[in-house]
Amino acid sequence: MELQTQYLHATSTWVVMWLWRILEGQALLQMLLISIFIDKIWEFINIMQYLSYVLIAALGILSEIHIRHVREIIGM
Repeated sequence: MELQTQYLHATSTWVVMWLWRILEGQALLQMLLISIFIDKIWEFINIMQYLSYVLIAALGILSEIHIRHVREIIGM
């Protein structure tokens, strides 16, 4: 129980959680709305067309590595 609490409050856990919050669908829609407001929608769509797949894949891999590391340490 103590190890679980310690790793829940670890910096790496918070970084992974915040990255998921920044790269979720609603956050991307907010970024799209901002790009519409500043009249840069075409540039945003062109960049996100390729970059979003790479970011989500990298975040998924990072999350999996983090989960496996924490499970190994906790002993689950």
